[in-house]
Amino acid sequence: EPPLPAQPVKRPDLSGYPKIETLLECFTIIPLDAALAETGGLLRRDFGKSHGTGLADAIIAATVQKLACSLATLNQKHYPMLDSVIVPYQKKQAQTSKV
Repeated sequence: EPPLPAQPVKRPDLSGYPKIETLLECFTIIPLDAALAETGGLLRRDFGKSHGTGLADAIIAATVQKLACSLATLNQKHYPMLDSVIVPYQKKQAQTSKV
């Protein structure tokens, strides 16, 4: 079966939301192709049970590997397959009150 042709990404009309529009212009949209999906599926298979890596995390990891870039996330546990994971800050633990 031949692959489906790539479809352009349709962005919602954000004309009433200039700040959101400005923010989104800072990002590059990376299309999900068959190769990324396959690599993501393999990473999910290999790391899903042992590290809790879901399909979305696995596809993100596949994309990071393909682009040879770093990933910034607070969820480092789900990305053992990546060499360069940046944890920008640590979450504060909830304070427990003693009565």
